[in-house]
Amino acid sequence: MFASNAIVPVATMPGWLQGFARNQPFSVTVSAVRALMEGGAAAQWVWQSPPWAAGMFAVFFTISILAVPKRDRLSYRSQSWSAIMPEYGWKW
Repeated sequence: MFASNAIVPVATMPGWLQGFARNQPFSVTVSAVRALMEGGAAAQWVWQSPPWAAGMFAVFFTISILAVPKRDRLSYRSQSWSAIMPEYGWKW
């Protein structure tokens, strides 16, 4: 968030940080929301934001699937809530 255009304009950042701040998903989304709220030309930013979100979802979903072994995912799914959180006494 700090290396984005949400708080300060990218032009005021050091040169080595401007490229990173200009091309990250948070800056693209902030620019899209800002353009939509101000009534300016938003098409440039709006079409870039969903692919960033879909790409990040795909990457982190894949990482989460690979990080947890399949046997653990299956055993967790077969448990009931009362077995996972017995202190609440839920009967499912």
